[in-house]
Amino acid sequence: EKIRERHLHFYVELAERAEPELRGPNQAVWFKRLEVEMDNLRSAMGWARERDGKSFLRLASSLWPFFRSLEYRNEGIEWLIKAVEENGDMQTKLLSTAQARLSNLCSYFSVDQDSTEKYANAAIELGGSVNDKFAVALALISLSELALERRDGVAGTRHIEQALEIARMLEDHWLIGRMQQMVCQG
Repeated sequence: EKIRERHLHFYVELAERAEPELRGPNQAVWFKRLEVEMDNLRSAMGWARERDGKSFLRLASSLWPFFRSLEYRNEGIEWLIKAVEENGDMQTKLLSTAQARLSNLCSYFSVDQDSTEKYANAAIELGGSVNDKFAVALALISLSELALERRDGVAGTRHIEQALEIARMLEDHWLIGRMQQMVCQG
Protein backbone atom coordinates (compact mmCIF):
# COMPACT_ATOMS: atom_id res chain seq x y z
CA GLU A 1 0.00 0.00 0.00
CA LYS A 2 2.84 2.42 0.79
CA ILE A 3 4.35 1.74 -2.61
CA ARG A 4 1.03 2.54 -4.31
CA GLU A 5 0.80 5.77 -2.30
CA ARG A 6 4.31 6.80 -3.35
CA HIS A 7 3.46 5.87 -6.94
CA LEU A 8 0.32 8.01 -6.78
CA HIS A 9 2.15 10.92 -5.14
CA PHE A 10 4.85 10.82 -7.85
CA TYR A 11 2.33 10.89 -10.71
CA VAL A 12 0.18 13.60 -9.16
CA GLU A 13 3.29 15.76 -8.86
CA LEU A 14 4.36 14.88 -12.41
CA ALA A 15 0.94 15.82 -13.82
CA GLU A 16 0.86 19.08 -11.86
CA ARG A 17 4.36 19.96 -13.12
CA ALA A 18 3.35 19.05 -16.67
CA GLU A 19 0.12 21.08 -16.78
CA PRO A 20 1.65 24.56 -17.30
CA GLU A 21 4.35 23.09 -19.55
CA LEU A 22 1.68 21.58 -21.81
CA ARG A 23 0.36 25.10 -22.34
CA GLY A 24 3.78 26.58 -23.09
CA PRO A 25 6.77 26.32 -25.42
CA ASN A 26 7.91 22.94 -24.00
CA GLN A 27 4.62 21.19 -24.71
CA ALA A 28 6.05 18.69 -27.21
CA VAL A 29 8.65 17.45 -24.71
CA TRP A 30 6.07 17.13 -21.94
CA PHE A 31 3.50 15.49 -24.19
CA LYS A 32 6.01 12.79 -25.10
CA ARG A 33 6.97 12.32 -21.46
CA LEU A 34 3.34 11.83 -20.41
CA GLU A 35 2.66 9.57 -23.35
CA VAL A 36 5.48 7.27 -22.19
CA GLU A 37 3.99 7.32 -18.67
CA MET A 38 0.36 6.80 -19.72
CA ASP A 39 0.04 3.28 -18.29
CA ASN A 40 1.40 4.51 -14.95
CA LEU A 41 -0.91 7.53 -15.04
CA ARG A 42 -3.90 5.25 -15.66
CA SER A 43 -2.84 3.03 -12.78
CA ALA A 44 -2.42 6.03 -10.48
CA MET A 45 -5.84 7.44 -11.45
CA GLY A 46 -7.51 4.08 -10.92
CA TRP A 47 -5.97 3.62 -7.51
CA ALA A 48 -6.68 7.23 -6.49
CA ARG A 49 -10.28 6.82 -7.57
CA GLU A 50 -10.66 3.95 -5.12
CA ARG A 51 -8.69 5.47 -2.23
CA ASP A 52 -8.11 9.21 -2.48
CA GLY A 53 -10.69 11.40 -4.21
CA LYS A 54 -8.68 14.59 -3.84
CA SER A 55 -5.61 13.06 -5.51
CA PHE A 56 -7.84 11.60 -8.21
CA LEU A 57 -9.27 15.05 -8.91
CA ARG A 58 -5.81 16.66 -8.86
CA LEU A 59 -4.38 14.08 -11.24
CA ALA A 60 -7.23 13.95 -13.76
CA SER A 61 -7.62 17.73 -13.75
CA SER A 62 -3.91 18.43 -14.23
CA LEU A 63 -3.83 16.20 -17.30
CA TRP A 64 -6.49 18.21 -19.19
CA PRO A 65 -4.09 19.82 -21.70
CA PHE A 66 -2.72 16.35 -22.44
CA PHE A 67 -6.27 15.09 -22.91
CA ARG A 68 -6.85 17.80 -25.53
CA SER A 69 -5.00 15.54 -27.98
CA LEU A 70 -7.20 13.49 -30.26
CA GLU A 71 -5.59 10.26 -29.14
CA TYR A 72 -6.58 10.64 -25.47
CA ARG A 73 -9.66 12.84 -25.66
CA ASN A 74 -12.35 10.22 -24.95
CA GLU A 75 -10.38 8.58 -22.18
CA GLY A 76 -9.48 11.95 -20.68
CA ILE A 77 -13.05 13.18 -20.69
CA GLU A 78 -14.18 9.93 -19.05
CA TRP A 79 -11.55 10.20 -16.29
CA LEU A 80 -12.33 13.86 -15.66
CA ILE A 81 -16.10 13.26 -15.55
CA LYS A 82 -15.58 10.53 -12.96
CA ALA A 83 -13.24 12.72 -10.91
CA VAL A 84 -15.61 15.72 -10.96
CA GLU A 85 -18.81 13.76 -10.36
CA GLU A 86 -17.37 11.60 -7.58
CA ASN A 87 -15.87 14.59 -5.76
CA GLY A 88 -18.63 17.15 -6.24
CA ASP A 89 -18.94 17.78 -2.53
CA MET A 90 -15.47 19.35 -2.21
CA GLN A 91 -16.54 22.92 -3.06
CA THR A 92 -12.93 24.07 -3.51
CA LYS A 93 -10.78 25.75 -6.15
CA LEU A 94 -9.60 22.29 -7.10
CA LEU A 95 -13.15 21.30 -8.05
CA SER A 96 -14.00 24.55 -9.83
CA THR A 97 -10.81 24.32 -11.88
CA ALA A 98 -11.57 20.69 -12.74
CA GLN A 99 -15.13 21.61 -13.76
CA ALA A 100 -13.82 24.39 -16.00
CA ARG A 101 -11.23 22.10 -17.56
CA LEU A 102 -13.90 19.47 -18.18
CA SER A 103 -16.19 22.05 -19.78
CA ASN A 104 -13.26 23.11 -21.95
CA LEU A 105 -12.62 19.55 -23.13
CA CYS A 106 -16.33 19.06 -23.85
CA SER A 107 -16.56 22.29 -25.85
CA TYR A 108 -13.20 21.86 -27.59
CA PHE A 109 -14.26 18.49 -28.96
CA SER A 110 -17.95 19.39 -29.35
CA VAL A 111 -18.73 16.38 -27.20
CA ASP A 112 -22.07 17.32 -25.74
CA GLN A 113 -23.55 20.79 -25.48
CA ASP A 114 -25.48 19.95 -22.31
CA SER A 115 -22.31 18.71 -20.57
CA THR A 116 -20.35 21.76 -21.67
CA GLU A 117 -23.04 24.02 -20.28
CA LYS A 118 -23.46 22.03 -17.05
CA TYR A 119 -19.77 21.97 -16.14
CA ALA A 120 -19.10 25.54 -17.29
CA ASN A 121 -21.95 26.96 -15.24
CA ALA A 122 -20.91 24.90 -12.22
CA ALA A 123 -17.33 26.18 -12.57
CA ILE A 124 -18.49 29.78 -12.85
CA GLU A 125 -20.72 29.46 -9.80
CA LEU A 126 -18.20 27.64 -7.61
CA GLY A 127 -15.24 29.57 -9.03
CA GLY A 128 -16.96 32.83 -8.13
CA SER A 129 -17.55 31.71 -4.56
CA VAL A 130 -13.98 30.42 -4.01
CA ASN A 131 -12.28 33.20 -6.01
CA ASP A 132 -10.99 30.92 -8.78
CA LYS A 133 -10.61 33.43 -11.59
CA PHE A 134 -8.85 30.99 -13.93
CA ALA A 135 -11.77 28.57 -13.68
CA VAL A 136 -14.28 31.33 -14.35
CA ALA A 137 -12.34 32.57 -17.41
CA LEU A 138 -11.90 29.07 -18.84
CA ALA A 139 -15.56 28.24 -18.26
CA LEU A 140 -16.57 31.49 -19.99
CA ILE A 141 -14.47 30.43 -22.98
CA SER A 142 -16.37 27.14 -23.03
CA LEU A 143 -19.70 28.99 -22.92
CA SER A 144 -18.51 31.28 -25.70
CA GLU A 145 -17.64 28.29 -27.89
CA LEU A 146 -21.01 26.77 -27.07
CA ALA A 147 -22.83 30.00 -27.94
CA LEU A 148 -21.02 30.15 -31.26
CA GLU A 149 -22.00 26.53 -32.00
CA ARG A 150 -25.58 27.56 -31.29
CA ARG A 151 -25.17 30.57 -33.61
CA ASP A 152 -25.64 33.03 -30.75
CA GLY A 153 -22.95 35.59 -31.54
CA VAL A 154 -24.18 38.07 -28.94
CA ALA A 155 -23.75 35.61 -26.06
CA GLY A 156 -20.49 34.31 -27.54
CA THR A 157 -19.05 37.82 -27.71
CA ARG A 158 -20.24 38.67 -24.20
CA HIS A 159 -18.63 35.54 -22.72
CA ILE A 160 -15.36 36.05 -24.57
CA GLU A 161 -15.15 39.69 -23.48
CA GLN A 162 -15.69 38.70 -19.85
CA ALA A 163 -13.11 35.92 -20.13
CA LEU A 164 -10.59 38.22 -21.80
CA GLU A 165 -10.91 40.78 -19.03
CA ILE A 166 -10.16 38.11 -16.42
CA ALA A 167 -7.31 36.58 -18.46
CA ARG A 168 -5.65 39.98 -18.84
CA MET A 169 -5.98 40.58 -15.10
CA LEU A 170 -4.37 37.16 -14.48
CA GLU A 171 -1.78 37.80 -17.20
CA ASP A 172 -2.48 34.28 -18.49
CA HIS A 173 -1.03 34.27 -21.99
CA TRP A 174 -2.44 30.86 -22.87
CA LEU A 175 -6.00 31.99 -22.10
CA ILE A 176 -5.47 35.22 -24.02
CA GLY A 177 -4.03 33.31 -26.98
CA ARG A 178 -6.92 30.84 -26.93
CA MET A 179 -9.40 33.70 -27.14
CA GLN A 180 -7.47 35.38 -29.95
CA GLN A 181 -7.55 32.08 -31.82
CA MET A 182 -11.32 31.87 -31.32
CA VAL A 183 -11.83 35.42 -32.59
CA CYS A 184 -9.78 34.64 -35.73
CA GLN A 185 -11.76 31.44 -36.36
CA GLY A 186 -15.15 32.93 -35.50
